[in-house]
Amino acid sequence: MSENSEKVDQVMKATNDSGSNSLPNNTKKPKNKNRKNKKSKELANKSEGAGGGPTPCCGPDSPCGQSGNHLSETDGAVGPATDGDPNEMNAWTYNKLQDIKKAVEMLNLYQGSTAAKTPEDALKKRYEFWDTQPVPKLDEVPEVNQEIEANKSSEQIKPDSLNLPQDIKTLGFRKMQSKDVKKVQTLLASYLNRFDLSPVFDFEEMVHWFTPKEDVVDSYVVERPGKEGKKGATEIIGFASFYTLPSSVMHHPTYKSIKAAYAFYTVASGDVSLHDLMQDVLTVAKNAGYDVFNALDLMDNKEFLEKLKFGIGDGNLQYYLFNWKCPPLSSEKIALVLQ
Repeated sequence: MSENSEKVDQVMKATNDSGSNSLPNNTKKPKNKNRKNKKSKELANKSEGAGGGPTPCCGPDSPCGQSGNHLSETDGAVGPATDGDPNEMNAWTYNKLQDIKKAVEMLNLYQGSTAAKTPEDALKKRYEFWDTQPVPKLDEVPEVNQEIEANKSSEQIKPDSLNLPQDIKTLGFRKMQSKDVKKVQTLLASYLNRFDLSPVFDFEEMVHWFTPKEDVVDSYVVERPGKEGKKGATEIIGFASFYTLPSSVMHHPTYKSIKAAYAFYTVASGDVSLHDLMQDVLTVAKNAGYDVFNALDLMDNKEFLEKLKFGIGDGNLQYYLFNWKCPPLSSEKIALVLQ
């Protein structure tokens, strides 16, 4: 357990025992200026869609739920869905979450990003969320492997217009391994540094967020021979990743879920084509049984969205930075993907 986690546990115990803001003797209470900083909450952007990234106080298993099912102030007890009955939820009461929030605030760890509840909570800056095709309506025939085209029935759509190649096109494309983490960290950091709003991944976060885990996250690299004179040396000049977020299908006799992939972070350098790299990722996802692949128009993603026949989605999301100030930003200046 990390030092910060131990401190949070100590503060939690103190607040639960006394019902006050008292802290353990070995915990230093932040000065008032840190509490004042909380009042400077601003929102960076309004988007259409959903995404994810590392935040200092939130994660996939975080009790605050910011990176999974969201708990609003009016909710009673909600949490991530269990492996059993999808209607069962791991209960986190509102009061319990407020205690955790108070403890994190007292330790001056209260920072991160999440989705705001309303447009009034944030500055309104739109960027678009794109869905891959094929996704026809479930009651149409054929039910799978067809693209979306406005004002056309599924029978009118040509079945071969979105066929993906069977083989990988990018030379050196392979699944990411543990030995690649340091090289990928260097490549990704150099890429993200180009943008005005981007996360910073340390080594442990790289391992946590990008180590391939079945039905959680998939990561791939492009490996090429290294500089001349170094026998056996290789370098990583491309990186692509996506995470899995399935959706339940209600009241359908055949289909019970839709397996959706969401583009995470992708970097193409050297002679690697971003378009070809993403096409390879789509091929991998299709072969793995994914029904749909989604991507935000952040970073350099606009280079491939239309060419690979993504369609604009209709979801809306507000990007909220807890206690950071951030001016309105256009999508190509943003490199923070919220999960």
